[in-house]
Amino acid sequence: MQDNSRLTREFERRPQGRTQFGYDDDEVEEVVVPGTNVRGVKLGSILNSRPADLAGVKQGDIVTEFDGVPIRTSGEFKMRVRRALPYSTVKLVVMRGGEGEQVQKMEIPVKLGRQ
Repeated sequence: MQDNSRLTREFERRPQGRTQFGYDDDEVEEVVVPGTNVRGVKLGSILNSRPADLAGVKQGDIVTEFDGVPIRTSGEFKMRVRRALPYSTVKLVVMRGGEGEQVQKMEIPVKLGRQ
């Protein structure tokens, strides 16, 4: 845990600045994708006019990959967002749908912002 705090401080101080994705990190939930045994992170609120929203990420999307790296926990997702460079474009793999709908796998390029 101490290493995580140190890494967080380092990423916040880097010359390139802090990355902005545009979601409420208090509203994520670790889930299993409906109809599969794949785990991911279900996003809650997506902030209007921020990088995720502009790219087409929706509330309820389940993130299973962030730039080629599997995402299984909210901590993994948060750290991947923090490590990414502002203004870089990352490929997000999400599963969308469920509860009566067909679950669709989607690849969404997200151009990150800077805080």
